[in-house]
Amino acid sequence: MSARYFKDNRSDVLDKETILSSLAQIGSKKVFIAGTDDKLLPASILEKDSHLGKFDFNQIEDASHFVTIDQPVMVAKIIETKLLQG
Repeated sequence: MSARYFKDNRSDVLDKETILSSLAQIGSKKVFIAGTDDKLLPASILEKDSHLGKFDFNQIEDASHFVTIDQPVMVAKIIETKLLQG
């Protein structure tokens, strides 16, 4: 499946702002982790979306769209650090 096909056939993208607004109302900690080498979704869009949903935005160097596969230790460290923050 190509990235273009994926993006062209995602009806939920149309409601992105509504979904992010709903997520912004949740008071718990929310972490958004992106890879600096993501070719599917540019960091500028991801960062904007994370702020709309009131997520704590984090980028990991040398990671693609599949950040949990590319840099699993760094993802775990970010999550652990955020959870331990009061």
